[in-house]
Amino acid sequence: MKIVVIGPEALRLGYESGGAEFVSTDTPQEALQQVLESSSKEGVGMLLIASMFAQPIQTDIDRIRATRPLPLILEISDFEKKPREQSEWLSSIAAIFGIKVS
Repeated sequence: MKIVVIGPEALRLGYESGGAEFVSTDTPQEALQQVLESSSKEGVGMLLIASMFAQPIQTDIDRIRATRPLPLILEISDFEKKPREQSEWLSSIAAIFGIKVS
């Protein structure tokens, strides 16, 4: 199974050196088009999408996830946006068990 990364050119080197196929995009609409194309390709097991593109098209990504078990579609951090905050339930569980989750 292949891993395809969709994001800005600045992320290319790191992911390609790790063996992933990289698709450079400039807008969320281009990213959505690449998600649709890549998710219909044979052998693609995972799509990683930079958060700067994934967040604006989240509804479309959720629709694709609901109709196909593969590829697994995940949002990754990029240089433009900070990662999403931890959910409240995760913080609550950490407090109950006395552990630090980072």
